[in-house]
Amino acid sequence: MKKSVVLTAAAGESVTVVAKSGYTYGLAVEASDVVINGINLQGYVYGLQVGSSTAAQKNVVISNLTVTSPTSGWTEGIIAYSDTTKKGFATSEGLLIKNVQVLSTTMGISCNAGPCHDWKLENVKVVGRGGSGLGADAIAVEDGDNRLFLKVDVSKAAADGIDTKATRVVVWDCTVHDLARNGIKLWHGGDIVNTLVHHTGADAAIVTEQGPKTRLLHTTVVYHNKGGGSGYSMTFGYDSQAAQTVEIIDSIIGNTNGGLYFNTKSAIQIRGSVFFAIDNGQVLEQGSTGVSLSDGANKIVSLGMGNANLFVDPKLTATYHLGASSPAIDKGQTLVTNYPAVDCQAQPRVKGQAPDPGPFEDY
Repeated sequence: MKKSVVLTAAAGESVTVVAKSGYTYGLAVEASDVVINGINLQGYVYGLQVGSSTAAQKNVVISNLTVTSPTSGWTEGIIAYSDTTKKGFATSEGLLIKNVQVLSTTMGISCNAGPCHDWKLENVKVVGRGGSGLGADAIAVEDGDNRLFLKVDVSKAAADGIDTKATRVVVWDCTVHDLARNGIKLWHGGDIVNTLVHHTGADAAIVTEQGPKTRLLHTTVVYHNKGGGSGYSMTFGYDSQAAQTVEIIDSIIGNTNGGLYFNTKSAIQIRGSVFFAIDNGQVLEQGSTGVSLSDGANKIVSLGMGNANLFVDPKLTATYHLGASSPAIDKGQTLVTNYPAVDCQAQPRVKGQAPDPGPFEDY
């Protein structure tokens, strides 16, 4: 529990610690003001444990390392186990995970009980082992506040990609793909910006429940359960029926089994977005209100839900960029405030007469 500890490899180098028989934990950190840098952990059932059950753990940095799990059995990469819900302090408060990979894992990065506050994940990659199974998420947060996912890539989880019950959540410049279940599940809403979500499975690619507000900005959602029977690619308050505000701006949704579900208490704005190739033909559903691909963008306008939307094939490339002849080029809308200056590749957001929908600004 000694504070202010730095455990690091030499500059420009790394150290790999390989599990021996009988050792299940690679490293457990309960103290505050700790830096773990360049120390790879290989073969541990539980790679790196953070958090404390006796006092709030504050200001921990995990950087420039890889956690590689065994290839069989239940495993967890970076975990906060302690439950301090009734103790009046956070299990973890102030955690930076930067330039980190978690590979071959059942559960990637998690706050299993919490609460866990003020977490930032930057340039993080989590790769699961595939298959299917509830609870086997790439990233899971049961309780907490203030969460930033920046340039995070998650894939091959047997359950969800990013599943968080935290409040004040931002998912920015991320890629979420090839998952058995949901792509991004924000129980209390949040912002999803410059993000690509593709090849997700059961339920929906994007899920929110309590709100109060969710925004998709320059986000592409494609190949959710394509050919898997009628369903929804996104749901907003499906189970909770909680009132929330939803904005979908300059985004692309298509090649999915179904469209968007909003409960009847939701306030909806959809602007500068593209819809195409939805298996059941239904773009959105809200109570008795429905908009189909054949209704066109005018139906959304007439319902007061937004404008400047396209019902057209955007001609995406194999890497989900707009093709050179895409009718969606320059069809986004620039926001007056809170608008990203660059796309997900750090290119200027507006190159032409107007922004391109989706995370990439190609033209």
